[in-house]
Formats: sequence, structure tokens, C-alpha cells
Amino acid sequence: MKKVFGFLTAFLLAGLVINTASAKNFTDLEKSHWAYSQIQALAKDEVVVGYPDGTFMPDQPVTRAEFSTMVVKALRQENCILKEIYYFDDLPQYHWAYDMIQKAQSFDLLKGYPDGTFHPDENIAKVDAVSMMIASVETRDISKDVAKKALKAYKDADKIPAWAFINVGKAEKLMVTAHNPASANLFEPEKKITRAEVAASLYNMRKQALKRPNSKLAEAMKPIISQGTIIDPVILDGTIATIPAGTLIPVTILNDVSSQNKNGKGEVFVTQTGDNLVTKENYLLIAKGSYINGEISDIKPAVYFIRNGKVILETHNINTIRKQKADFPGDINWKIKKYKWYQKAVNFVVKGRKIKLMEGDNVCIKLGKPIRVDLTNSTILK
Repeated sequence: MKKVFGFLTAFLLAGLVINTASAKNFTDLEKSHWAYSQIQALAKDEVVVGYPDGTFMPDQPVTRAEFSTMVVKALRQENCILKEIYYFDDLPQYHWAYDMIQKAQSFDLLKGYPDGTFHPDENIAKVDAVSMMIASVETRDISKDVAKKALKAYKDADKIPAWAFINVGKAEKLMVTAHNPASANLFEPEKKITRAEVAASLYNMRKQALKRPNSKLAEAMKPIISQGTIIDPVILDGTIATIPAGTLIPVTILNDVSSQNKNGKGEVFVTQTGDNLVTKENYLLIAKGSYINGEISDIKPAVYFIRNGKVILETHNINTIRKQKADFPGDINWKIKKYKWYQKAVNFVVKGRKIKLMEGDNVCIKLGKPIRVDLTNSTILK
């Protein structure tokens, strides 16, 4: 499994090369900006986003809730499965970042305050942000002396609080902390970190965390292994699997469909996966019990001496066992009854063959477009 994990990590790292081919046109971000490339790389992955007016505001501070969200997305863990709920007195479930803060906490990336609060809407200080980022990385092999030596890069190292001193040094050693040219030799621990500084630092953090993740992240980054029906071919790119368009997905239909239902056009039908669908490496793609539904897009009843029946069933979306709803376009294919030569001749001359699918019949969905799946949590990606 270690070899597999190393192989997957290499693929993930390969995807981190900065690519500005599909650059976001932020109106207030010049190509000459010191963090332009890192901002573009994270914007492409929707780790950082701009504002409705088209600006990025690189010098604006970041709240603790915003930062928690960015950290989780940078590590590609926004769809991870929570195994525990954490409580902060000032973080209600309806807070927009509640889920992301919970996930950041689950990977030991953040800490609340001693009084049990989190202060989600408070701007985050640089020392807190750097401490959260370096927490994603396994750093036990970096000694305290090495960490302290790395802090010589800062003229104000003596202002870094004792609780964060070694962690900040480790972040510097691994080149996680971004150096803003405006204050390159200063750490300024209590300064409110800016959006540009966050983007550049998160970019650096992601490279290190994928190479040497903390123990909880390492576990979360492994593909889910399962037995089931193999779907092939599937294209693997690290921990992302792409099921090509045209692939047949076996399912069971859950309601009767007949060509003789004259008013059937537009009616909804539901199918369900009767087995785990896996890659040939036994990575879980779609779990058993997922519902895929659609509607009858065309139907014509069979009429003797005139025509055979016709039914076209189009799928629209999938509801996974994790309660995720995603697009799943395709057409239902089913085995057509084999006829003997004389029966074929009769059908050809007479016509009037009916189509009827019964609840429990096994059919296949022929995918209308590629489906991308995160193998670490079986989440279907947009």
C-alpha cells in the first residue's frame, strides 16, 4: 500500500505545477504582483475566489472562517467524511463555514480559544495562520535547533510567541511561509495576514502536505478499497478517476416502464446500484445503494401491423449513499430478447412488439459524458 500511496502522491504533486493558461482576470491583480502565479493556481482550483465586482483584493485581511475554508480546499479535503463533531460556543451549525471549520479541526489544523470559542469572523493573525498550515505537515524529523536556526531569516523573531516559535521555524525551514516583498525580513506575528500572503503560503503548504502529510491527512488521502463490480476502462490521475463517456453502468430499475403507457413521456424513473462499482485496482467509484434517476424522454406504444414500441429513458442525476447529488447524464440500455429466425420474420412483417421493463430488472446506463470521482471519498466531482 505504501508503494501505491507514493505513486498517487507523485501524481498529485504533478498537478501542482503553476499553470496560468486559464488565468482569472481579477481587475486589481497585475501579472507583476509578487503572488500572481500562486493566486492564479489556487483560483483555478477554486481554493481562493474573487469578489462579484471582479476584484481579488490581495491586501485585504482574511477571517478565521475564510482561512479554515481555504486550508481545507487547498488540501482537497472539502469532501472528506467527518468522524467526529467539534463544538465551539460561537459557531452555530448555520454558520456558512461550519462544515469547513469542522473538517479543518478533524485534521488537527486549527485550535479554538481556551474559553471554548473560535471567533470565526475575526481576522486571522499571521502567527495563527502559519501554525495552522504547518500543522498539516509531518515535521517530527525537523529538530528544534534546526527550526530555531531557520528563524534567523526574520529580524523580529523574538516577537514570535513561545507557543508558536518552533512551528514557525519549521514552516520557514520547509519554505511554507510566503515572504511579502513589502516586509521580506519581518515575520510580524500579530499582523493580520492578507489574501495574497494566504494564497502564496497555501500554495507552498500544499506541496509539502502532499509529500509529507500529517497522519490524519495521510489516511484521508488513500483511495477507498472495496470489492464489487469492476468498471473498465477507467482513467486514473492520482486519486481522481474518470469514467469515460459511453461506459455502461449496471443498475437495477425500481419501477415498471411500459411502451403502452401513452402518457408516460416526462414520467420519472429510478434505478439503483446493486453492487459497489470499482476500478480494476478495487478503488471504490460508486457505492452500492446509490440512486440514479431520470425521466422518459420519448415513448411510442406498439401498434400491431404498424410499429414496434419505443421507450427512451434518460438519466439526469445521482444521489449517493453519502447524500451527495450530482449530474449523471446517460441513457438506459437493456438486453433485448433474442428471437428465432421465424420470430424475427413475423416481427418484421407484422410488428407490434411491446417494450416492458419490470421492477427489479437489471439494465445499464450508458454515460453521456465523463464522470470524475474522488477516490478518497467516492465523491463525484463537478
